[in-house]
Amino acid sequence: MRQGIRFSTPYYRAGRSWKGEIPEAIRNGVSPGSGGCRKNKEAGLNSRLLIFKSKLQAAEPKRRANMNMHVGNLAYNVTEDDLRTLFSSFGEVSAVNIIKEKFSGQSKGFGFVDMPNNSEADKAMKGLNGTRLKDQPIKVSQAKPPAKRPFRGPRY
Repeated sequence: MRQGIRFSTPYYRAGRSWKGEIPEAIRNGVSPGSGGCRKNKEAGLNSRLLIFKSKLQAAEPKRRANMNMHVGNLAYNVTEDDLRTLFSSFGEVSAVNIIKEKFSGQSKGFGFVDMPNNSEADKAMKGLNGTRLKDQPIKVSQAKPPAKRPFRGPRY
């Protein structure tokens, strides 16, 4: 967990700090301790924000870039082991995940495969797209990152 960093603006002299996201007022350069109407350029706020961002980036661990592939149009009886053996003929497979329905546990017909080597993953995508797995032609493509959804809040 990241530790909060305190600055010498009036907002932080009051004993407040944040963890993670930068407050909107500070990001816009407005000093919240003075009613939000004064620009804080003379205090060197921009340089403090740059220091803060560099400390956050240094604290995050470096991740190795795996290629995540989406495998669609799967038969309902396909298992993760079936996908692992199919993709392992093209190279090392780091993770396989078939998406299942919450209550019944039945497959939803698609899944994801992670391969650490991008060139092997490209060969697997080109070689396996349209092939049949348990009498069903599968579709293999590069997975897109999940879309950002807004926070809905409590439902009461």
